[in-house]
Amino acid sequence: MSPPSRSYTGPRFLLKKSFTSDDLAAGDGYTAFKWFYSRGKETIPRRNDHFIVYVTARTSRGSWFKAQVSIPVTFGEPWRESLKQRIEHELRTNLDLMGVFLSDYDVEWARGFQLSWED
Repeated sequence: MSPPSRSYTGPRFLLKKSFTSDDLAAGDGYTAFKWFYSRGKETIPRRNDHFIVYVTARTSRGSWFKAQVSIPVTFGEPWRESLKQRIEHELRTNLDLMGVFLSDYDVEWARGFQLSWED
């Protein structure tokens, strides 16, 4: 699994919801097995890891808030960017996902938030 960034010293959260690229792979004709995706004789490793995203928001008190969020994922490398796009869409449209950890930190954002991915 990817270690959290050592240079980041702010609040860190683990998203409880996990994401997978299985349906993206199925759309390309692959079958998901425990350790790999397969289509005919071709196989692609299936990895269990975490993506790291930074959430930056202006709080209702007028200050800035930045948090590192670790997101559990299972994916195949060809679908990494598509999976990131899907996760970003989910974070922007399902505000309950964001609200869970922000409320733990007692933060309310004023006008949305920005997301930036760690590679």
